[in-house]
Amino acid sequence: MQRIPNLEERASRPPPTLCAPAPEQLGHPWSRLLARLEHAGPEAYQLLLTSESLDECRARLYRYLNRREAELQAGTGSLHSLEHHMARRCVAILKDIVAPRNEALAGFSTLGVLWHLVRQGSPNGQPVEEGLVLEFVHLFRAIRGRSGVARGWLQAPRAEVQGQGAAAPAKGHAAGTASSAHLDEVARQMWARVGRHASGLSPDVVALRRANRQRILEFLGASLDDWQDYRWQLRHLFAGPRALSRLEEFVSFTDQEREAIALCLEKDVPFGITPYYLSLMDLESADRRRDRQIRAQVIPPLSYVQRMVEHQGEREYYFDFMGEHDTS
Repeated sequence: MQRIPNLEERASRPPPTLCAPAPEQLGHPWSRLLARLEHAGPEAYQLLLTSESLDECRARLYRYLNRREAELQAGTGSLHSLEHHMARRCVAILKDIVAPRNEALAGFSTLGVLWHLVRQGSPNGQPVEEGLVLEFVHLFRAIRGRSGVARGWLQAPRAEVQGQGAAAPAKGHAAGTASSAHLDEVARQMWARVGRHASGLSPDVVALRRANRQRILEFLGASLDDWQDYRWQLRHLFAGPRALSRLEEFVSFTDQEREAIALCLEKDVPFGITPYYLSLMDLESADRRRDRQIRAQVIPPLSYVQRMVEHQGEREYYFDFMGEHDTS
């Protein structure tokens, strides 16, 4: 397999030079992100920072995880049962992520990327998304029993009844009433959080998308009957050499989105947006606050497109994460 040598080559690279961040890097988003990573898991972070090779880093990280697993198996200590369960699960998850066999199958060393990132203080051209680091922030917290899963409004209060002397845990009807009231409050807060995000059924969003549809129909000289015809949608796909310029007649893009689309078109990476899907976007703003998920379905990240181009000759195997080439 071609992927394993690539993995071994990355693992054998000389370690990056340790140095203090340059003055111009202080306060940079990556510095703040790495500071969050260190705060989430100081011991794991120091392993990444001080290991002289990827093999050493992996061995030390496994020793740390095995020790933490043994501590959790010995008892819950002061951890809430939910935190204890989460910590054990996340130890196992992190072991799987950094396992050499899994990295060889994926053709990508997540640990290698994180190790280089911590050592260098910035991606330095690596295909690293901020979301990758945030995943490890939450993993490191959870392994230490600090995920927060049992804190705040998710943690049911202990129902108590007042008797003579100290309060005693409630039982029977009183306990059931207290538990029901707590679940009602959890549901209320959950819906309040869901309500912070735009819904496609909201009247203002429905009106906006109808206006978008009319604008696109006028541009293409089409009717509502055309719009409902999937064959018309496919015939008028925004694709090909002029796709970017035609799309920019309607929608604003971030610099990274524009560069990703341009690279797709230049290097023949599959790309296309139907008129219908375009109508679902916020055509007035590129800040992605109201249509981040919609855009993510059809506009690939720049780092992904760059990897597609880099491995264009082996795309059939390199991006076959499910191993379907030989089983389909």
